Amino acid sequence: MIVAVGIAPETQRAMAQRPLGIDVSHYDGSINWGGVQTSGVSFAWAKATENTNFIDYTFTTNETSAVAAGVLIGAYHFARYNQNTGKAGADAEANYFWATAQNYVKRGGYYLMPMLDVEITPTNYTKTTLSQWVNEWCAKVVSLARANNVLVTPVIYSSSSFANTWFDSTVTQWIPWIANWNGQDPQIGAPSGTGPWPTWIVWQYTDSASVPGVGTADGDVFNGLASDLVTTLAIGGNGPLITNQPVSQAVLPGANVSFNVGASAPWPMSYQWRFNATNIAGATASSYAKNNVQLADGGSYSVVLSDLGGDTISSNAVLTLLGSPVITNQPQDQVAAVGQGAAFAVGVSSFAPVSYQWQFNGMPLQDATNASVVLAGIRSTNVGAYSVVVSNVAGVVVSSNAALVLVQAALPAMRAARFGRIVLISSRAVLGLATRTAYSATKAGLIGLARTWAQELGPDGITVNAVAPGPIAGTAMFHDVLPPGDPRIAALAQSIPVRRLGQPEDVARMVLFLADPASGFITGQTMFVCGGTSVGSLGL
Repeated sequence: MIVAVGIAPETQRAMAQRPLGIDVSHYDGSINWGGVQTSGVSFAWAKATENTNFIDYTFTTNETSAVAAGVLIGAYHFARYNQNTGKAGADAEANYFWATAQNYVKRGGYYLMPMLDVEITPTNYTKTTLSQWVNEWCAKVVSLARANNVLVTPVIYSSSSFANTWFDSTVTQWIPWIANWNGQDPQIGAPSGTGPWPTWIVWQYTDSASVPGVGTADGDVFNGLASDLVTTLAIGGNGPLITNQPVSQAVLPGANVSFNVGASAPWPMSYQWRFNATNIAGATASSYAKNNVQLADGGSYSVVLSDLGGDTISSNAVLTLLGSPVITNQPQDQVAAVGQGAAFAVGVSSFAPVSYQWQFNGMPLQDATNASVVLAGIRSTNVGAYSVVVSNVAGVVVSSNAALVLVQAALPAMRAARFGRIVLISSRAVLGLATRTAYSATKAGLIGLARTWAQELGPDGITVNAVAPGPIAGTAMFHDVLPPGDPRIAALAQSIPVRRLGQPEDVARMVLFLADPASGFITGQTMFVCGGTSVGSLGL
């Protein structure tokens, strides 16, 4: 699309109240923007992109030269929705446009809102689906701009007949630019139709205007005064300057908090505080206070500062509500021989500082105040239940009990019968799993234990093997890490070669197999019950 503004004679221009502007592309060749500005043109758009494979080679020159000459200018994209269909197509074209035009969609008062040129006859679209495509493109550009601290409302270019045929009311959230060459005077006339919009903002009123510095081009006019043009179409000026950003805080439930912002501006400022990007009703001062905060109040707080020059969005201040520790890995049962060592470990998620106190049969263990406890030279007096009390300033949590069992208690009877089956429960984690250091090391020790005992006890008809389960659903340990309903559970299952999680029955069957009297020729082995993850990777 080539759009330009026809300029009336000098005497008419002096009386004109509606600003005139032009749109240009590579079809217009080299433009003398100084001549354009002198002729009375006050705004323009330059073509940036088309489809997902064309960048207008005059775009950058047009943008920089227009600004230098004092002409407000924006960037536009020529839509090819027949080639790039649906939401994905609209997003692809928006991303392509943004990659080229983002340096010219920014604050400062020199640039206009980005524009989408919609004029190709749709194929396999309805009024609803084409409107959805247009809305998606605009929403995507709004999101990309906001991520760069720029607030925009895109402009939609279309002829009056096209807009009436192909747009529904959902597109009225965007700024209309209506093309209708009906021969009326741009200073007092109007397009013959505006589609779903109740009125027009920009009107392309002719395709044969004479513009010094360009030549013959399309003519456009803004529906209002020059001051209205800046307010409606120009991307906000510099806006207030933030001198002190809101500060993140971490507090206990029930505390009172206050967020503050410092800023300066040449004009009066207004404030609007937001919680997770949603406006907070009545929060329109330079500070925002909230008493008796609870878990639901945790999140991101920011403030939009506004003045005549535009809007400025502060950085996010994160409010963190401190809670009791969460145990992510419970201590595990241990099997050991007299004189050997054993270790219990716990995994915890908590803010610092965090304290640990291990217990034996419900009583505190002396000097056992770390995330793990190591027992050396085990005797029968060490057999029992081990747990740990974990605390921070917000609360206390107690782990489940982990049992320490001495295999020697059963050995005399096994040796007398010259038969025995010992099955140790290890884990697939022995092959390596991020964040499972203590757990993996402990479970790897059981494999060494099984291999050693297999040699020591084999002559007595006693076999010793280890079972190493992978992810086993439906267990307390599994759901301590991945709560029911966590979307990571499905992703984890898909990362396993057999495409499912294990069940307790899978482990039980292997234990029964190894405990069977007929399994006497299997000893010192580690049997992975893991759906194949022992030969691949495991994604958590």
